[in-house]
Amino acid sequence: MQDQMTFSHFSSYVFINFFNTINSRRDQANDYLTMEQGVDEWLDLMGKHRLLTDQQVEAVKQGPFHIEKLRSFRDQSRSYFYNRENEEAFTHMLSEWTKGSLQFKFDQDALVPVPLKGGSDGLLAILAYQMLHHKEAGIWEKVSACQNDDCLALFVNQKGRRKWCSMDVCGNRMKARKHYSKKKAGQPAE
Repeated sequence: MQDQMTFSHFSSYVFINFFNTINSRRDQANDYLTMEQGVDEWLDLMGKHRLLTDQQVEAVKQGPFHIEKLRSFRDQSRSYFYNRENEEAFTHMLSEWTKGSLQFKFDQDALVPVPLKGGSDGLLAILAYQMLHHKEAGIWEKVSACQNDDCLALFVNQKGRRKWCSMDVCGNRMKARKHYSKKKAGQPAE
């Protein structure tokens, strides 16, 4: 998982990239949260792209990773964004993850949340804080699922017109599928 090509959609939102640690390639689900190495690589990638600061990455790497806890958080979050049910309970869960878990430090003239604990608890505190921050900014309403049924990616649909996580990946595949099915049926291609 060393570069963004591993993701069907690489986002400027760290929480979206965390949700997309499970994806589908060639009709097979790939889950990068199966061992600590995958979490370490994901953290390095988020740091490399400046989505997490060096302070945040270092603090999170100080503790153990409980893979099942990370996967449970990811799966509950994905479920919320797919179904949009019980926002109050979901928001409460996120708030609980941030309570007493973060301190704020300056990093390049920006105030950033840095976890007081490392490992899973620290990472989930950062993710929960960022998700709540983006809820307040109206980003939650723009989170969409890719309309390619074979894709598991979520993305932020800024303008409300996108159908796919990535035009380069799913968009091209879906358009090619549509073209060939029309051609096979004897209809003129668009």
